[in-house]
Amino acid sequence: MRVIHDEAEIAAAQASLLRRFEEAATQRGRHKHGHHGGAVEGDTGWISERDLWYAYRKLENRYWNGFGRGNPFADTGGSIVVEIDPPLAGVDRNTSGVFLRDDGGKVLLAHRGRIGGGKKGIGKNAILAAYEGDAADVDDGDRTTAVLPIAGLEDADLIEKIDSFVGSVQDFNDTATDAPVPGRTAGWRTRG
Repeated sequence: MRVIHDEAEIAAAQASLLRRFEEAATQRGRHKHGHHGGAVEGDTGWISERDLWYAYRKLENRYWNGFGRGNPFADTGGSIVVEIDPPLAGVDRNTSGVFLRDDGGKVLLAHRGRIGGGKKGIGKNAILAAYEGDAADVDDGDRTTAVLPIAGLEDADLIEKIDSFVGSVQDFNDTATDAPVPGRTAGWRTRG
């Protein structure tokens, strides 16, 4: 697999991702979402059957895709659990998201493992070590980079896989600083 760096290909992948979420949304509108150190406003949708919200906005250097729990329109949700932010174009390893293309031409959404949360013990190395899914080494321009593939953009269960990823990140953030259990990586559980 390779990271997509072409601006037009990234824009098409982002549009496909948003289309899938907009089709699944129970409610849509603009909303402000809090994160460690501030808040961001974006076009927002809530998928009631999953209690999952998504928000997006095109920024100067990336597509901001935030995800969280609760109904943000009823003020029971709004705090960002995870961002999956691919750059608008080119190589930007400081963003948290990427789109990938496999050898068969399938486009996938992936995360670089850059998860903050403002707590000690939450970072890329901890995420990669604890992730129960398969991390993948992908062609990323002039190097190989480890990423966490989430789902193919045309997969029937795209929303379900993203929901599972959001839940796993939330679990990891909630327990990353807990004492590890012998024989088990602390903090990361995959939701079913």
